[in-house]
Amino acid sequence: MEPMVQCEDVYKTLRTGDGAKGHASQVFAGLNVVVGRAERLGIVGPSGCGKTTLLKLINRLLDVDAGRVLVDREDVRDREVLSLRRGAQLVPQKPFLFGETVRDNLLFGLQAAGNGGGEEGLSALLEEVALPDVGLDRPVAALSVGEQQRVCLARALALRPQILMLDETTASLEPPTARAVLERLYRRVEEDGMTLLHVTHEIPKLRALDRIVVLAAGGVAEEGTPRRILERPQVEVTREFVRGLD
Repeated sequence: MEPMVQCEDVYKTLRTGDGAKGHASQVFAGLNVVVGRAERLGIVGPSGCGKTTLLKLINRLLDVDAGRVLVDREDVRDREVLSLRRGAQLVPQKPFLFGETVRDNLLFGLQAAGNGGGEEGLSALLEEVALPDVGLDRPVAALSVGEQQRVCLARALALRPQILMLDETTASLEPPTARAVLERLYRRVEEDGMTLLHVTHEIPKLRALDRIVVLAAGGVAEEGTPRRILERPQVEVTREFVRGLD
């Protein structure tokens, strides 16, 4: 397996609050993970295990306390940040939109990637995320949370990233809509040779991936194919997680 993302003996502590009232929580204590080029990886685990933190370390929204995170065999701290983030796009659970309209957001992605911003290209992006009837000039404030999530996803796809990271990105969608979006997305991921990291707790989404990594207690509790993890979990933390999915 040719690596695209590598976490080598990563330590990370998150701190909340200030001064004496602050609280420190160690998230990773020697995390080691390898994600192959063009692999579709599911990331699961109990609340607070570091799923979102891992994604943020990859595109340097956070930095490690010790250890290394490598993208395409290069330490992310040696990469120019904007270039790194163009190539490693994170679509968060809570959408973040730019400007005033849908058009503003899609143009941002296209122009950042050096592509044109014609009406046909913008409409194709909306079609790809199952939003064909959302007007380009619609104010982002008028969008539902699910629509905002899909506009964020379309903006990320416009950049044609090497790595696409989804953090419960379709959690606010009705199951048929989420299924349609992900079917198109997985085709795009395969066609473009993208590496996909998907944080989700939904069984159908997990079954469509190549491999699942279970995070717990500062590292990887176990990993394996979706079928093996979901049907024959080996450790108690995974068994508890799977029971919670039923």
